Amino acid sequence: MRIFFSSVILILFFVSCSAGGLKERQLLTQYFQKKDYKEVHKVLNESATYKEEKNKLLFLMEKAMVFHAQEQYLDSIETFLLASDLARQLYTVRISKKVAALLANDNYDVYYGEAYERSLIHMYQTLNYYLLAKKGEVLERVREDKKVEPARKLENREIAQFMSRARSEVLAWNALIETFQNERMGKSVFKNDLMAKLLGGFVHENTDTINDLQTAYLLYQDARDILVKNYGGYQSFNSSFKKFKGDFEKFPSLGIEQVRKNYISPTHYFDELNEYLEYKILSLSKKIRPHDYEKLVKIFAPKKTVLDRVERERHSPNLTILFHHSIIPPKVPDKYYFGLNPDNFQGGGQKVLAAVGQVALTHFMMNVLKLRHNSAQSVGSAYATVQMASVTSQYASFDFELPKIQNRPLVDNLCLVVKDERDHEVLKRKLVIVNPIGDIAEEAVAEKSAWRYTRTGTRLALKYAAVVASAYGAYKAAGGEQGTFSGIAAMASFLAGSRLIKASEIADTRYWSLLPEDLRMEDLYLPEGHFELFIIGDQNKYSLGKITISDPNAKHLISYRN
Repeated sequence: MRIFFSSVILILFFVSCSAGGLKERQLLTQYFQKKDYKEVHKVLNESATYKEEKNKLLFLMEKAMVFHAQEQYLDSIETFLLASDLARQLYTVRISKKVAALLANDNYDVYYGEAYERSLIHMYQTLNYYLLAKKGEVLERVREDKKVEPARKLENREIAQFMSRARSEVLAWNALIETFQNERMGKSVFKNDLMAKLLGGFVHENTDTINDLQTAYLLYQDARDILVKNYGGYQSFNSSFKKFKGDFEKFPSLGIEQVRKNYISPTHYFDELNEYLEYKILSLSKKIRPHDYEKLVKIFAPKKTVLDRVERERHSPNLTILFHHSIIPPKVPDKYYFGLNPDNFQGGGQKVLAAVGQVALTHFMMNVLKLRHNSAQSVGSAYATVQMASVTSQYASFDFELPKIQNRPLVDNLCLVVKDERDHEVLKRKLVIVNPIGDIAEEAVAEKSAWRYTRTGTRLALKYAAVVASAYGAYKAAGGEQGTFSGIAAMASFLAGSRLIKASEIADTRYWSLLPEDLRMEDLYLPEGHFELFIIGDQNKYSLGKITISDPNAKHLISYRN
């Protein structure tokens, strides 16, 4: 019995906070998609989960996203600044927290943010600065001290300042990406953000100085390379993504064209984005580097539709649509197995097992405790680059949870439709997927789960060793094979301990839940006039509202979240 009580105490020591926040995240996403922002703020401000210090980064990211959706850009800027500063601080590992997470589970730890989430902070901050400058006014806002600041027009110097900050944010964003590249070199994981190049190119292109246009031209070139070098690992863009990820280490010796030829089986989403980027590069080349144009045409070998668009469009685009589509798939628990090899139970506090042979112990676990055989398991997502440790099939095993993103293939094709004031369709163009956030999140979480598998499995094996020892002690005390109730005593002891273990090992399913599932983009030129814009999909239709073009040379950005 002494073993039983010491085992229980050990297990209780390991029990940590439960995952929590599931209900709150569901409410957040439901209210957000209904655009009921009052209720979203209420959930964030009143939820015990989001008040916890360990979840502060999550709170700030979610809060800033709501302000952005409300077009309260100044509030969003201030909140994202806090989130960005905190993310940088948390990047320096808190040793005490890491040790606690190693002993307990990840729910005990501070939420540090995934790499793609830290990158998207910069994207939304860039949009905040740019959109605020273009809007030219600050909406009425309620400060933290409850004082109301009335709506006001921005002064010209403020507009220039916010445009400058948009460019500076792009630089900070690219500096973060360089950090990812240096740390994650040689791995097919998220370490480069095509949106950093694409949105950065957009900001520089719309500044319209010759130096900014040159920078935009180079950023679009980089984006085209990233589509092959990094985004070939995502199923939305590449049907051969598994082969791509499996041979990623070979790529430096092959060169980008060989990778494109041998490892990219482009989906239509890949082709659409590639054509969009080639259009952007060739259009700018014709404008600022005409001597490079023919050379690029030979290198790219673009489709006739791309060349026709470049030749046909005598005007630079004056309207860009950025569509934040749907909601990111949820992060959910997934079941895995780990082997109970009796070799792991010998010595230490488990001396009761030292005299028990492997055959006897395995027989006890399989026939008395009814634990199962299981074949080798790897992380459930095909995106994982690290294979899981095998479960030795001749031994019993236990199950536990790790998180995964419940991703779904992108299937909704969306078109931008423009109608004039007489309700006549004047333009129809497909929106291009520029960032498959669901794919990126799935890979990021699978990568972490791959690393967590052995760590978590080993930790749990020690816990189960204590429970098995307690159950074996109860079994022997009740007479072993000769005892009438020995099996019942063993099972009761084991079930009591295993329930405590399961309570202590809920998967950490925290994530930035208000992100879109993907981002889609397109450029167009509209003459003077009044227009109404729609996005039409296979199943849905969204109205983006009306727009008046009074100066065809002025640049417009419509950033819309459905």
